[in-house]
Amino acid sequence: MIDLSVVMPVYDEVAVIEQVLREHRDVLDQRFAAGAAELVVVDDGSTDGTGALLDRLAGEIPGLVVLHQPRNAGPGPALYRAMETARGAWLLHLDADGQTVPHDLWRLWDRRDEADLLIGVRRPRRDPVHRLVVTRMTRLVVWAVSGRRLEDANAPFKLIRRALWDDLRPAIDPTAFAPSLLLGLGAVRRGWRVVEIPVSHRQRPVGRSTFRMGRLAGAVLAAGRQAVTFRRSVGRLPER
Repeated sequence: MIDLSVVMPVYDEVAVIEQVLREHRDVLDQRFAAGAAELVVVDDGSTDGTGALLDRLAGEIPGLVVLHQPRNAGPGPALYRAMETARGAWLLHLDADGQTVPHDLWRLWDRRDEADLLIGVRRPRRDPVHRLVVTRMTRLVVWAVSGRRLEDANAPFKLIRRALWDDLRPAIDPTAFAPSLLLGLGAVRRGWRVVEIPVSHRQRPVGRSTFRMGRLAGAVLAAGRQAVTFRRSVGRLPER
């Protein structure tokens, strides 16, 4: 039985992805028996050699499952595919840029009996100003749609109970820009238990984000529209 699946979309992270995966594998091995935790990584049409590197690492890192998107479609569809493929009783959503601290997994894992969705709130944030602005905008979207203030609803550090994913999956479009955000919205609307837990956040070790302000602003608008549509879809789900 697989207790935990780490799910991770990846795009053009050839300089850091091996370190990220090996660090997380080492942390998982501290407390999970062999075969009880897996890493599910979806390469989103990378152009820098990330895909070939991941294929090599799949033969070296135990429990690493590598999938490839036929073309770059954004982090949302890649994350959705990773979660669909994952087999764990719990899902841990992570970014692949090395800004999260692997050992912070235990901050969420040790409190999993308290909640169905545990969100790692990044404190302090080590991101450029435009990303902080987008987080504030996202916070307003979440409050307007769900009626609850979540500090970091789209944080790429979430521990998700399998039953929550199975409940909300029919309402989530596989092409959604931010299924991670929709999980937070849906969990609140459906009465699942949600907690936010402070976690560390590091400077990006190498490279730079592929998103810029104009693209991020457009993404927030798209996510807002999808959130409204998602709320309607959630309302049509059968009662829990």
